[in-house]
Amino acid sequence: MLVLSSQAWRRGIVAGGTAAAIVLMSQGVNARLGEFAGTADDAPMATIAEAPPAVVTAVVDSLWPVPLVIPDGYAQLWAKVRNTGAVPLPAGSVVTFWSSLTSADVGSVSTAGLAAGASKWYKFDLPIPAAAPWGITRNYWAQPRRAGDTSGPWKGPQNFLIGFLDEFSSTMAGWVPVSGAWSIAGSNWLYTPGLSNSSSSARHTEVTKHLDYTVRAWRNGCATCANRIVVRGTVAPLGAGNAWNSEFSFQWARDGSFSVYKTVAGVTTALQNWTTTPAIVNGWNIVQVKSNANSFQFYINGILVWTGYDASLPTPAQLGVGMFRDVASAGNGFWVDYAFGIPEGLGTDSPSGTISEEQLQLNAQANENPRGTVDHSGGSQ
Repeated sequence: MLVLSSQAWRRGIVAGGTAAAIVLMSQGVNARLGEFAGTADDAPMATIAEAPPAVVTAVVDSLWPVPLVIPDGYAQLWAKVRNTGAVPLPAGSVVTFWSSLTSADVGSVSTAGLAAGASKWYKFDLPIPAAAPWGITRNYWAQPRRAGDTSGPWKGPQNFLIGFLDEFSSTMAGWVPVSGAWSIAGSNWLYTPGLSNSSSSARHTEVTKHLDYTVRAWRNGCATCANRIVVRGTVAPLGAGNAWNSEFSFQWARDGSFSVYKTVAGVTTALQNWTTTPAIVNGWNIVQVKSNANSFQFYINGILVWTGYDASLPTPAQLGVGMFRDVASAGNGFWVDYAFGIPEGLGTDSPSGTISEEQLQLNAQANENPRGTVDHSGGSQ
């Protein structure tokens, strides 16, 4: 199971660099005059009516980017405070954090004792409500203060993103079956045995806009049958073989093949015909779709295997997972270890990555000589 910790990020468990944090342009706030460079909904609006007798001899120099944040978790807010005075900061000195999550001050951390001329990072853990909507960008600010409401200048904003993470440890909460039987197996995985000569799929209960979407999954049984993650989907009405009415389907098979298909109002077209790739392993595979508006990148185990542009399907829409099962094979099963999604690109201008020359040649050859169908790679069992 995925543990979204600093250790997990260091191990590189998340494919395609989704642990990258965003850094946006800072906007200044003059707390004394109540001036704010953004809008009233995006920043703190504290003002000071009269100049206090004491002067705050501290400034916030920097705010630290926040990695992926999920509902019912925490956002780690960091501020680097510098003492600009000639003596240590006195008792009652704090750095106060404000967030657009609540549009209010969310907490303070003592800075008392910070030596003259010294700088230090201070952290505040901001609880994220379980019901917080994901796919939304929030921000935070920081301000040095002293007892008696004496305040220094605000520093901010620093944006952070609320995504979703489902580890399927005990419940399918947030996911519903579309076709086939789905359940929690071994208190660890979302599981389906599939449907004979048909597709079995499940969808997330939320609709999404542009999203970076990652799934870790295992498939047993049929070596040439499609396993898939779906974005920009519309389920109803289901087509032949329980196919979604509209979707981008990013697929892989146990024989080492992958493909990319789109379905629009029941009509299916290959964007990338089935082709081989060394990125697929015989075991757990981490598959990821990164998007930037209508540009897409498909990663398998951290390796970029396909890029493309297609504006056929609008957002918001649904996302899901699924598999196809043939009639002849035995021992079929599809397990999902975790699934998570964050707003596209974590604030970057475009997805990153380079496809190897070898993979580009394999992709081109497959499109010149297509094989298989949307549900089968066309290889041998």
